[in-house]
Order: sequence, then structure tokens, then C-alpha cells
Amino acid sequence: MAIMQFPDGPEVDARTLLNVSLAAVCVCERDSGKILHANRVMRDLLGRSAEELRELDVIQVGLWDSAEQRRTALEENPYLFVDRTVQLGPLSVRHGWQPAQLDGRQVLAEVVVDVSVTAEGEARLERMGNFRRILSEVVRESLKHGSEVGFHSWVLEQLVETIEPAEAASLLVQSDDGLFRFEAAAGYDMEMLKRVWLAKPYSNNLPEGEPTLVRGFERVDESLDDERRGWLEASGRPAAIKVTIVTPISIDERSLAILHVDNFSDADAFDEEAVSMARDFAQHLGVMLQRRKLEEALRQQAHYDKLTGLPNRRYFDDKLSKAVSESNRTGRQVALFLIDIDGFKQVNDRFGHAFGDRLVQVVTRRLSNRLPPGASLSRWGGDELAMIVPDPPDPELLDRQLQLLLDEVKRPINLDDQELVNTISIGGCHYPRYAASPGSLLMNADSALYRAKNTGRNRFVIFDEELNARVALERDIRDPGFLDQVELWYHPRIDVATHTVCGVEALARWNHPLRGLVSAAEFIPLAEEQNVLGKLGMTLLDHACAQLRRWLDQGLSTMLSFNVSRFELSQPDFVESVVKLTQRHNVATHMLELQITEDAVVRQVPDAAEKLQRLSSVGFRLLLDDIQSGYASLAVLRQFRLDAFKISREYVTALEPSGTNTGAVRVIETVTALGRDLGVTVVAEGVETSFQRDMLIAAGCAQLQGFLFSPVLSAEEATVRLRPAESQTA
Repeated sequence: MAIMQFPDGPEVDARTLLNVSLAAVCVCERDSGKILHANRVMRDLLGRSAEELRELDVIQVGLWDSAEQRRTALEENPYLFVDRTVQLGPLSVRHGWQPAQLDGRQVLAEVVVDVSVTAEGEARLERMGNFRRILSEVVRESLKHGSEVGFHSWVLEQLVETIEPAEAASLLVQSDDGLFRFEAAAGYDMEMLKRVWLAKPYSNNLPEGEPTLVRGFERVDESLDDERRGWLEASGRPAAIKVTIVTPISIDERSLAILHVDNFSDADAFDEEAVSMARDFAQHLGVMLQRRKLEEALRQQAHYDKLTGLPNRRYFDDKLSKAVSESNRTGRQVALFLIDIDGFKQVNDRFGHAFGDRLVQVVTRRLSNRLPPGASLSRWGGDELAMIVPDPPDPELLDRQLQLLLDEVKRPINLDDQELVNTISIGGCHYPRYAASPGSLLMNADSALYRAKNTGRNRFVIFDEELNARVALERDIRDPGFLDQVELWYHPRIDVATHTVCGVEALARWNHPLRGLVSAAEFIPLAEEQNVLGKLGMTLLDHACAQLRRWLDQGLSTMLSFNVSRFELSQPDFVESVVKLTQRHNVATHMLELQITEDAVVRQVPDAAEKLQRLSSVGFRLLLDDIQSGYASLAVLRQFRLDAFKISREYVTALEPSGTNTGAVRVIETVTALGRDLGVTVVAEGVETSFQRDMLIAAGCAQLQGFLFSPVLSAEEATVRLRPAESQTA
């Protein structure tokens, strides 16, 4: 006689056992045996209603002779479905039990099989035991592997193995677009079935959850074209189907699934038992599909941006980590690009955040349609986007692909009758060429994006050696020791009339611990971006006054010219701070010349004229630097007195013996004429040739400065040059 063994381990769900309709099952309290639930087969076998059975226990209905007998049997066999024969009236039945869980409670499921007809009963018992074992295994495995690719096909393989007349099975699942696609199959070529979609598998509505026998090959709907029909027929033997158990499965309010269990040999192959088994499998598949749907919704919420549907920052971080790992494995590059919508804050401020959200949707759609092959786009929030390009193409092709993105976004956008022309800025970096980790890849791409936005927007910048050096300098500028590393060097200014040094201009040089001396042209713009230029300027002015004092103490009297940036000039207490510095070092104000650019006076500092007037009134010399054509000089001079103009280096450099640059000559002549008319000294810098010197003297420049006369000098070298014996030029 066969003995059925229940699965070891944790108790199964009692409701699962109640749904196995092949056997009579009642769920009862473990200790007392009081009946809690009984399935239809048990109710029919005992001839009692569910309400009547809930008033009884398993001893009263005849499954046990006494409570003692039951307790002893359960102690000896707590998990086995034992071959125990019980006489229920005229019926000889087999009786067994299974520990189970019901709503968190530990209960016992007692099972009865009618074996009055021995051979049929043995076979039925065997089938039921096998069915319950496989169904329990399916439930357990679904908790571990239910979301894995191919799991549902494994479930269908178990179904075909369990339902004896079944020779093949398939599962159709309705997608969000309303079409049905094959999710899993057993006995068919799944690769072929993946290519097939159906609009409506059956013309007649099937009763939800109830199996229906369909004879013949009726799965194909009228919308199936020849190509899809060919793929379907190539998947196996669908045209040879004699009968199918079709069971609709409701996943949620909007989607449906359909389970097919097929037989190819006999139109009457499936009996009531097979149909019942198919129903039970369908119910479990429904639970699995519902759980997967919920998991997908939670995953979508956790990993995708709600506004655009793009992967969010969390998903991006995971994808970037995997892309970097793949790059390490294959040796291929991976490129990361950060993208910002230019002027997005102004759009939000002007039109509102809802309008801004719609703009983000339009921009991301346009970008998605133009992504480089294999690229993926993510949204971090606001207007921040990121794009990963595995194995990027050669630089020329990549540049064209990035330009396509810029051009696509720049096309006019019409929202709420507002036509906008928006642009984006892109910054990128390659791993491992210019980054050692995902973190440094992000940081360098962000530096490139910052560069793109600061150099005009609507452009892309890719991190390279030049930008790498720039980023290293920016990092060093942020170091607390930066201010102590910047020194003042001095460039002599020559008086044309006496050919002697009439003053020096203080020039900043960064004595970098690794790179040596770095020119102001290289690091001052970076210091401005890092918001340290104002503090640096006042520190250097303090050093300049201190050096002037040291020269005075050595008997060397000279005028010192100092460049004032718009950051210092814009400080509310700038005038007071400069006066205090001269007082601290006991330096006369007329010995300090402050150089201010024409642009700062006219455009960048609203109260510049008032501050310069106050500085002039207490004796400071004022020089208008980088003057080009004198377009602002008259307006400025009407408000306060300037002491000098300086002609921009670019016009001096343009002076060549060929005489081709007549425009530069005209500007120089205009500025020197203006200086003569106003009694203002005209200074020219950048003099490197004797031809330039002669031209400038002829034009009326009073003071000259450049490498023709002297290189830039350290404080010690300038001290030597300022001594009377050294003050004559060559």
C-alpha cells in the first residue's frame, strides 16, 4: 500500500490544502480536534453542512475512536500522511494529517480519501499525493524565485508532469497595451512564442477563474497575421491540439492572464479531476502574477522617476556601478555625461513649477529619441539628468552625437501658447581614462558640466588633461594654505623722459608646492570661481603695503601699482580697508596707485565712481586699466580725477613693422590724445620690441612697461633694481 509523505519543514498554508479538491480536507485545532473549516469534498463525504461541522470535532465525526488515540498518533507521526484506514459508516477510507498554518495559527489539516474501490482509490491517492507535493513545492519555490526569468515556465513543466493527460501548457499575460503575450510555456519553443502577440485570444468571454474545455486549434484570433501565425506554428504542435483546458486568471482590474493546458491525442482526455487540478494551478499562478505585479510597481516607484518614467538616481547609481565593473572586466571605456537644462530656474520662477515639469518631460523625450546607441538616460530630480554610454565611439563621432542632443533640445517648444527656445549644457568624462572610481567619474563629469555652463551654455565639455589640471588647481585653491602660497612679484615701469624706473606693478604669482610659479592669468579666474578672490586681493594688498614700507626703510622711494578686482571694489568697506592698510604700514597714500579696469567702473560695480572719488580725495593715485578706445573715460572723468590710463596689451602687441594693424594705431593715438587733453599720464604695457617702444613714444605714451625693459622680478630682485645705480635702463 502506498504511503504519502508531506513536505518537511514549515507548515503549509491551510487554505492551500482546502483548495485541493481531490481529497476531503478539514482544518481543525491541533490539540482539541475542533473543526474550523471543511472543504466541499469533506462536507459531501460526511453529509453535513459547514455550519454543522464547525460545531463538532474530528472524534465526533468518526475519524478517531478517542482523543487519546489521536494524541498518540500525532506524537508518533507529526508530519506524515499515514496509511490509516478508517471505517466511516459503509465507506472504507484512508485518513492522514498535515500540520498547517491558518491566519498565523498552528492548526492541523486532516485528510480523507475514499478507497472503497481499491485499485481506483490507490491510483487516485497516488495522484493526489503527487499533486499536493508538487503544488507545495511550487508555492515554496515561488517565494524564492518567483521573479526570476523562466520560473513560470518551470511551473508549467510541473503542471504537465502532474496532470497526466497534459502534454503541453502555455501562459498568456495581458500587457499594459491591452495585448496578450506569451509569458511561459512547457512543450513549446518559447523563443518562437515570444514573437507572437494576440489582440483577443477568444471571441467569447470566458468565465473568470473557471476552466473551460476548448476543442481544436482555436487559440488564434482574427488579428493574427501570416508572420505571427508562422511563428506560432513553428513553436511546436499547436495545430495538432485536440483539446485545451482554458482558465482565465484575473491579475488586477486592468489585466488578465490565460492558462492553457493542451492534449494532442484525445479530445476527451481531460476529466473532472484534470480540470480541477488545472484550476488549482491557475489560482496559484494568479497569486504569483499578482505578487510580481506588486513587486514591479514597488520597483518602479523605487527606481524610476514618476514625472518622466526615466530611471532615478538610485537606479542610476546601480547602473553606473555595473558599467564600471563591466569596463574593468573588458578593458573598454565607459562615458558618463551630466546634463542640465539651461535657465531652468528662471522658467520655474516665471511660469511656475507645473510648467517647468512639462518642460522637463519634453526635453527628456527629445533626448531619449536621440540617445547614442546603447546609452541610457536617468533623471536625478529638477533639471538634472545623467547619461551613461558604454563603450563610447571615437571622439569625432561622439562629438557629433552630443551635438545632435544639443540641436534636438534647442528646437522651439510650444507649451500653453508659450514658445520657448531652451538649451542644455553637457559635461562628460571617460572611465578609466580620466577617473579611477565611480565617485571620481561623477566628480569629473560635474567639473566638465560646470565648465560648459560657465563658458556660454548650450555646449558640451568632455573632461581631458587640460580640465584635469584645472580641477587639480581648483582643489588646491580651496586648501587653507593657498593664501600663504601666493606671492607678489614686481614689474618695473619706465619713465620715457628720464629712462629710469618710475614705479613697479605688483603681480600675483602662486608658488605652487608641485608646479612651481603659476601666473595670475592661470589661477586668478579659478580663485574667482571658488569665491576666494576678494579675500586674496586684500591679503595681497596688505603684502604690497608691507613691501613698500620695507623699501622706504631702505631709502628706496617708488610708486607701487596694485590691481584692484571688481570683488574688492564691490566690498562696502573697501575704501576704509585700504586707508587702514596704508596707516598700519605707515605708507603715504600717494605712493600707492590703484589700477581699476574700465569695465568694472562702467558696468560691474554700481557705486564704483563714488568709491573712486573718495580714494582720490585722500591722495591715492588711480589708473584706469585696459582702456581700449576711451569710450567711457570722459564719463568717468566727469565724476572724479584719474591719474593715468593704461593701453590694453592687445593693441601694443598688434604694433608690427609691416604697419598692417591700422586699427590698433588709431586706438593708441586716440587714447594718448585724450590723455594729453585731460592731463592724464598714458601708460602702455606689454612692450617687447624696440619698434613698439618707438611707436608708443611717438604716439605720446609717458610710461612704458614690458619685457623689453625688464622681466618680472622677485622682491629681492626688485630691491636691487630700485637702487639708484641700477635704475637706468639698458
